[in-house]
Amino acid sequence: MSQRFGSLLVVTSLGFACANPNAKSVEPVAPAAPVEPVESVQRGLRVATTLAPEDLGIQKWVFSDAPPAGEVMVLRCEFDLAVPDGRDRSVRELIAHTRGAPEEWSVVVLGEPAAPRSGNKEMWTVKGCTGSLSQPGRIKSSRYGPDDLQLVFEVDGGETVLRFTLRREPIEAAFARYPELRKLSVDATWGYSGGLESEDEPQK
Repeated sequence: MSQRFGSLLVVTSLGFACANPNAKSVEPVAPAAPVEPVESVQRGLRVATTLAPEDLGIQKWVFSDAPPAGEVMVLRCEFDLAVPDGRDRSVRELIAHTRGAPEEWSVVVLGEPAAPRSGNKEMWTVKGCTGSLSQPGRIKSSRYGPDDLQLVFEVDGGETVLRFTLRREPIEAAFARYPELRKLSVDATWGYSGGLESEDEPQK
């Protein structure tokens, strides 16, 4: 989990108009209204009631939001892993500028029975934050609230703790942590995945 991550996805849309030479008149069209947040989207965290075939997991949680233009959706992923030589700590963030469109990010816990390749130990895998993490051991506890999830696993006498926290923030706050985002248009929708060395500094 000490790998550095950074990826960027930009999505834009263009509207085209076609003229009909046989038309006698064209009525003026009012400008499109600003995109508003989708009211039916439940902001925050929910426990999924069903698993898709590709999930094959024991439990799934879904973070969702539809932030308006000028704000972004941020999922902070904190990893505190028990490893043979001590602890391995890292922080990643997923950021989405959706201009009111709904967005969802899921966290799935997968369980694996004991197998020779793991020294006859149980294995667990967590899929989320655009990646996956596997270690021998078993899940010890899970706690979640409206905007946060904490998973604790027993790993060879130690504990691995994963924390996921959802929030909204002004787009300028994201620009302050990741200056490379300033080249993106505030009129477009985009997503970004970045790693943090500390709470405020992006990885180099």
